[in-house]
Amino acid sequence: IGFPSAVLAADRQEDGPRPPYRYVFTSFTEPVQRATERVLGHALSELRIDPASAPLVARVLHDGRTVYTARARDAARQLLGRIPDRALRKLERLLALRHVVVAPLRFRGGISGLLVVAAARLQRSDPEGIDTFALQASIALEKAHLFDELKRHQERLESEVERRTVELTRAV
Repeated sequence: IGFPSAVLAADRQEDGPRPPYRYVFTSFTEPVQRATERVLGHALSELRIDPASAPLVARVLHDGRTVYTARARDAARQLLGRIPDRALRKLERLLALRHVVVAPLRFRGGISGLLVVAAARLQRSDPEGIDTFALQASIALEKAHLFDELKRHQERLESEVERRTVELTRAV
């Protein structure tokens, strides 16, 4: 999408996705990813973001809408956990943090993940464009999930047909 971005996903439960959220994807280049994780002292994938301690995330989940903030430092603290000021300043420079947009990724009427975008500059229409991208990504993810379900169902049916064919052959 042209900005440093990340996807946070909730763990899937039987009744749907549930927090905490974890980083499952970043658009960072390999050197930026390594540098980010070096500053944090651990892999991004190890972080767990709980909406109870991240008001920005809680707001997106509550409102179900994209949230924009120019308070990048506060957003980074919520999205990267408790980190020292010195490390936060390094990350601000590394990721060009000035603006943060958090958009919901929808799944079956709920929110299964978040698209987090950091930018040095945003045009007035960028948050709307990011929101549209998140909606399209949600549709694509939903289709992929449905396709996977269809594939599993087809495999079960084929297995059942094979089992019954064997039973019928034995009976004949």
